[in-house]
Amino acid sequence: MIPRSRIGRGDTVWIETKADQGTGRLVEGTVLDILTPGETHPRGIKVRLGDGRVGRVKRAAGRRRGAARAAEEPGRTCKGRCKGFRVKRNGSGGRYDAGQAHCQVCDAWIDHRGCHTRDGSPAGEGTVGWFCNCCNYRVRQRPRNRVYKEKFRLAQQRRRAG
Repeated sequence: MIPRSRIGRGDTVWIETKADQGTGRLVEGTVLDILTPGETHPRGIKVRLGDGRVGRVKRAAGRRRGAARAAEEPGRTCKGRCKGFRVKRNGSGGRYDAGQAHCQVCDAWIDHRGCHTRDGSPAGEGTVGWFCNCCNYRVRQRPRNRVYKEKFRLAQQRRRAG
């Protein structure tokens, strides 16, 4: 289920119209208006497409907020190169503690092998300011949530002390 925050005017989406409900037939179009007032809906967010058709969103072409803005810039789309650098969650600790980073455009967890620095040189485990080799977007190396920031900070302190 795609939340309302991932859909915006001008986005390309695939909807299921009332007439096609249950058939699996989807119609592609550009969002003109978002009709569902809430953030989520069990059957999908209702939208009006540019051609006037109304239906519930079943698939969206991309993210709307920060990643979509970056994706609209030249060279800011996932080219699929990141697939070879994707990493799995390790058993102990968090992803950021393990030296992994998250690319918002590719929606992938990668490590330093899939990144480069601002000057184009390969990223190392200890370097900061990584950019994804696939989309050239800056990857997140630290958590955003206050609770996880604190956990990350404590793990960094333990690593330095021990």
